[in-house]
Amino acid sequence: MNKIDRDGSHAYIRLQEIFDEVKEGCRDRIDIFGTVKFKIAYKKIDGKEYRVAKIKGNTITIKHTAVTILPKSALKYIIAHELAHVLVKDHNERFWDIVRMIYPKYNMGKRVLERYRDRI
Repeated sequence: MNKIDRDGSHAYIRLQEIFDEVKEGCRDRIDIFGTVKFKIAYKKIDGKEYRVAKIKGNTITIKHTAVTILPKSALKYIIAHELAHVLVKDHNERFWDIVRMIYPKYNMGKRVLERYRDRI
């Protein structure tokens, strides 16, 4: 893993590259329009210890520790999960269908995330 600069620039680059892979990978199933920005959180998100990421508008906020230690599959899952929340707030069947369209291997990424949960 690359050393993260104090300003998080390597983290932003990594997230953008992973987002580009997600976007390219789902192009034949779903179009992702517009620009997605990333914000790195160095503390809790919304004061919640367990929260790894959230989306507000076109900005996905992700914990710094998640960006630095998680494998690509888990970060792809997080990005797909947050993008699906643009269309569906609740974690219902429609939500998971959208996550699957964005990242078909989301179950693998979700499992990887759970294995790292105590380190984030």
